[in-house]
Amino acid sequence: MTLAAVLAATPTPLYPAEAGAGSPVPLWLGVAFGVLVVVVSFVVLLPSVRHALDRIAARRPRRFRR
Repeated sequence: MTLAAVLAATPTPLYPAEAGAGSPVPLWLGVAFGVLVVVVSFVVLLPSVRHALDRIAARRPRRFRR
């Protein structure tokens, strides 16, 4: 059964439609997704950022290096 058929066969809405009902997505799920995006971004971007910083540091004169 496809999702469209399930949604069409559902007699009541999947979440309350009255004003002020809030989001159909739980807060903890949104927070967990945000944390996941940040962690994955760091894991993916960190090697390339570190490589770029190493190239910049290698081009600096020796007296400015630590």
